Amino acid sequence: MALGDGVSLSLLTKETDIALRRPAVWLCATSAGETDALDSPEAKSDFVKTLAPALVRHTGLPVAFVEYRLTPEVVHPAHIQDVIAGFELLTGPLLACEKGEAKWNRSRLIAAGHSAGAWMATTLVMAPPPGHDSYQVPTLIRQAIERIIPVVGIYDLISTLDEYPDYGPEFIDEAFGTDRESYRLESPARWSRYEDEAAQKLRILVIQSREDELVSPRQARVLIRRLRQLYGCASEEEAQEEADAPVGEEEKKTLPANVEVDFDSVGSTHMGMLELDALPRRIGEYLKDL
Repeated sequence: MALGDGVSLSLLTKETDIALRRPAVWLCATSAGETDALDSPEAKSDFVKTLAPALVRHTGLPVAFVEYRLTPEVVHPAHIQDVIAGFELLTGPLLACEKGEAKWNRSRLIAAGHSAGAWMATTLVMAPPPGHDSYQVPTLIRQAIERIIPVVGIYDLISTLDEYPDYGPEFIDEAFGTDRESYRLESPARWSRYEDEAAQKLRILVIQSREDELVSPRQARVLIRRLRQLYGCASEEEAQEEADAPVGEEEKKTLPANVEVDFDSVGSTHMGMLELDALPRRIGEYLKDL
């Protein structure tokens, strides 16, 4: 289903009816044509041929994924705006592919994203800092998302460049510009939480692979530390730490009740995990109570 400007949405469901109490699963997928190391041209086929059908099989839920435009064709915030456009369809009127009968509850969605999609899934539900004006997530969409599943993502651009300086000229500068101060505004590991009912019910599963050759566990730990700060599990000293401060094994510390982390179930390379059954199986386990 074309959304315009090269953006498209695909929906996969089981042949059987899907109860409306169940939410849709959304997967932010990359298009072919990307040139940077974290969103390779192989991503599209990996999602379409392996991961998306496996998610339907393991979860029993409808799975929608969007192909958003990529750098260098567009720059931030066009990527996330494309994803928001897809969510507007998922939370809107019946689609033609539903053939007159709703296949998911518009007010119960799950946002799962791999790599750049993990950054997007996280920014859909967190509260940006003062001064952030590059885009807005409609309240209707944010409140419809009841769980997020960020997988091997980048959550803080500044600490990413500390660890991987080459990522600046390779893709971050081209997508986000070279103003390092603006990186603070665009990094969800520096954002806050909303305080409404939807935010209080939000659940999060952070997935990281120790074998990922492109994104080390540091980024997942930076996000986990921020979640511990936001949900009252950090010590007074830890609560003052910035996203680019040294970070320890946050996954082994006390976690908020609504946060789960998994560094072990998906043991594979950054792109290799999309071809294996471990990732959709782990997501299915996480969603089994729906």
